[in-house]
Amino acid sequence: APMSRIQTVDIQRGPVEQLFGLATVTVTTASAKGAVEIQGLDHDLAAELVDQLTRTTQATPGDAT
Repeated sequence: APMSRIQTVDIQRGPVEQLFGLATVTVTTASAKGAVEIQGLDHDLAAELVDQLTRTTQATPGDAT
C-alpha cells in the first residue's frame, strides 16, 4: 500500500509479549482488507518502526482514504 494510504500505526504489548520483550505493530490503511499486523518484534525495534512509519506517513502528501 502507498504510504499516503496509511491511517494509523500502533504498538501493542500483551502480558506474554512484555515478559519476552516483544511487541506487535499494527498498520491500518484505507483498504478493505483491514489492518496489517507484524507480531513478535523486539520491543525497541517495534517502537523505532512505529516512529519511522509515523514520520514518513505525516511527510507524505495524500488523503489517506
